[in-house]
Amino acid sequence: MYNGIGLATTRGSGTSGYVQRNLSYVKPAHQREKERQAMMGYAKYEEPHKKTAVNKQILAHERKRQVEVKVMELRDQLEEQGFDDDEIDDKCDALRKQLQAKAEKDGDNNDKGASSHARATYRNGATFDFEAQAAQRLERQEEFERKQQAKLTHDVNLHVPLDEVIMFDASTQAKHANLQVSQ
Repeated sequence: MYNGIGLATTRGSGTSGYVQRNLSYVKPAHQREKERQAMMGYAKYEEPHKKTAVNKQILAHERKRQVEVKVMELRDQLEEQGFDDDEIDDKCDALRKQLQAKAEKDGDNNDKGASSHARATYRNGATFDFEAQAAQRLERQEEFERKQQAKLTHDVNLHVPLDEVIMFDASTQAKHANLQVSQ
């Protein structure tokens, strides 16, 4: 046995123990193509580098880090000049506030949604409020139906009031019939 291939011993096997590869095996096409490209010295079908979206949290962190770097440079400079610790802290805090205000003014920190990964409609504890979930689901469904009806009227280019177009929907007809019966 060589390299873990073949029989440990040929005794009783009726063979010489000689191992050869299976010549009838057909390699998958993609593997053959990679081997051919490797032999030719280039990767013709190599996937191009895909440009990924920039992570806004990383950019925000980098901006904050730059602010802190400038504050630390000022701190080192003031310590070398022999200023008092309280005075150094006051000047560093003033610089930090100034740089943060400048960053906000420049619009670097305007995108709050990217930093929190939260929806604008999020309410704490609303996940388990099944009535509110059902109401939101119904509201989204009605909005979707309104958009579909508006699209239908626009696509067909009908000059029919929207109320008459909605009456073609079976669920709307049933609701309308229930309202008329109750009145």
